[in-house]
Amino acid sequence: MVAVLGASVLASCSSSPVGVGNGTSATPAAVSANGRATTTTTAAPLPAGAQGSVAAVPWHDVGSGWLLAEWSPNPGAGPGETVPGTLPPSQVSVSLFLVDPVGGRYLITVFPPGTQPTLADWSGDGRRALFLTFNGAVAGSGGTVSEVDLTTGKTIHSFATGPYGEAVSYTRPKGLAVLTAIATPASSGQQNAQDVLEREDLSGSVQESYPTSFSQLGAYNGNFAASPDGLQLALGTRSGVAIVGNDGTVEQQVMVPGASWCNPVRWRARQVALASCAVNEAPPQLWEIPTEGGAPTALTATPAPPDSGDMDAWQLPSGVYLQDASGCGSVYVAKLQPNGTTSPVTVPEATGGTEVILGAAGGRLAIHARVGCGGGLSVLWFDPVANTSTVVLGPPLMTGGVETALSYPEQPPGS
Repeated sequence: MVAVLGASVLASCSSSPVGVGNGTSATPAAVSANGRATTTTTAAPLPAGAQGSVAAVPWHDVGSGWLLAEWSPNPGAGPGETVPGTLPPSQVSVSLFLVDPVGGRYLITVFPPGTQPTLADWSGDGRRALFLTFNGAVAGSGGTVSEVDLTTGKTIHSFATGPYGEAVSYTRPKGLAVLTAIATPASSGQQNAQDVLEREDLSGSVQESYPTSFSQLGAYNGNFAASPDGLQLALGTRSGVAIVGNDGTVEQQVMVPGASWCNPVRWRARQVALASCAVNEAPPQLWEIPTEGGAPTALTATPAPPDSGDMDAWQLPSGVYLQDASGCGSVYVAKLQPNGTTSPVTVPEATGGTEVILGAAGGRLAIHARVGCGGGLSVLWFDPVANTSTVVLGPPLMTGGVETALSYPEQPPGS
């Protein structure tokens, strides 16, 4: 299933999420996502570690290299670990920050204690975000999808998911609708649940239901990826990847030899999708899936320890960097070698045991450092050539921990 999660200080180093003014003037200029007039500023970007309010965001600068993150006053902790001073969820107020490339942060909103919203996606225009809140810990209790206007910090849309809704994301490129992956329980006579992918408008009304089975590949397995231009979807199956048009038309069925599970993760090029596929009962490796016809090609070799599976990849000028799996659900950064194997990369300042790659910009990787199999710590930019990291939110800049984070959405080629 597509991950709901596939991710700041005042000059005084306070851990408080209270915003501070910067003395700049604002002029009416922009229009918010809900159609109301809002303001923009001509302020210079904040220096690293400084904090400003939502009114101070230089929206004309927001783009590649920016991050959106949820910060909690509770520090990240491992399974079963209790850190002194940790508050119960019913008392925790989670703050939403927009973070510029050098580490200046803008407080967008603070969620009330006990709501526990999870940041699910960021719109292509950079000004809205989706959140998923589950209504209870019991499977099938359903949840609520909310859309927040980042220019105001206000919720502008909200609708209930089905009882088994599991993942939501914006349509690309502009985020005019929502893709919802749903796993429904098996009906009478069925052994397995039926995974469904739907496109819904921002009020929750279904616009399109996508195919649930394919003649050459079998049933859809709940995993999908959208092309940056929004014209195609890659749907995972047991045997390979189906390329489906935005209108639900099946365009290609690409079988991966020996596959027992394929999870599409992103578009690697205009006509090439990337999928993590388990082949011949080995750990998953990455495959390039042609979207306009042709045979798939393995990007990585069959994984061998310490690599427990190749999950995603990003192309930088210095090489191809991968998200690789380790034990106990932890993940780490690796680099692709000429023979298709991967080698672990040490990321300075990422001390928690898990390094979640959020995206790439300017030859650097955005990393969400987390405790192995546990809570979030910080977000940082890693320069693999210089072998340096710059923390932009979370410890050691401030106490607490970054719970979820996203990088600015990938844009269509030529945009």
